[in-house]
Amino acid sequence: IGYHPMDGTPTANLSHTFMGGTIFEIKVNGKPVSESIFNAAVVGSMGVPVILVAGDQNITSEAVDTFGPIETVQTKESIGWYSTKTRHPKLICQEIKEKAKTAVERIAEMKPFTFEPPLKMEITFKNIYDAETWGYLPWVKRTSGKTILVESDKMVELNQFIAALYGINRRR
Repeated sequence: IGYHPMDGTPTANLSHTFMGGTIFEIKVNGKPVSESIFNAAVVGSMGVPVILVAGDQNITSEAVDTFGPIETVQTKESIGWYSTKTRHPKLICQEIKEKAKTAVERIAEMKPFTFEPPLKMEITFKNIYDAETWGYLPWVKRTSGKTILVESDKMVELNQFIAALYGINRRR
């Protein structure tokens, strides 16, 4: 609930990919992923399906295209980085409650979203410094000036790498 579209999405309000000031793009097995898709793959690897996504028109459309006929709530219409047409919060909350109830009732229809191992996660940073620094680690390959590659057979390990990256970058 409350996901934003990935960085670079046209007409997206506050688009970002995990750390908006640090990461430009993440790809898993060659597919650009939003936080929604990445997190769905993490829980999907544990057999848990996504049943509801809430956010603007970009993220709800991406969710249906990626996960199939799940429940969605469009909370706003993004017009640009700083502009949206937003619905009243009470209406949004009511719709989320209704759609969550329906999603739980339909859970047997939902399928976990996964990526097929081996997993290759490419992270493209907004600056060269981050790629260089993370590229010093022996299990990280620097593939271009701003991009690194991390490989694993487990989605949860890619998630742990993102968590470490986030934790260390927060301290700057």
